[in-house]
Amino acid sequence: MELAEPSFEATLSEIASSNEFDELCVLPLFFSAGRHYCEDIEQPIRELARTIPTLKVWLGAPLSEEPLFVDLLARRIDDIQL
Repeated sequence: MELAEPSFEATLSEIASSNEFDELCVLPLFFSAGRHYCEDIEQPIRELARTIPTLKVWLGAPLSEEPLFVDLLARRIDDIQL
């Protein structure tokens, strides 16, 4: 994420300054709630929601919190059969 352009923060700033949106849905595709999810995604999203209280913000949970994902991952591991 550190190398991606535009940065997530820059994109959020652009959304905030545009005043074109009244809703924002962020669905990060991370396996777990690690550093990138918590620090690079969740914290800036929470700050944006505080800065613009009229903006409805939804943040999707990491994939590991979805039971179907966990089942799929277990099946993929079973398929390896070394």
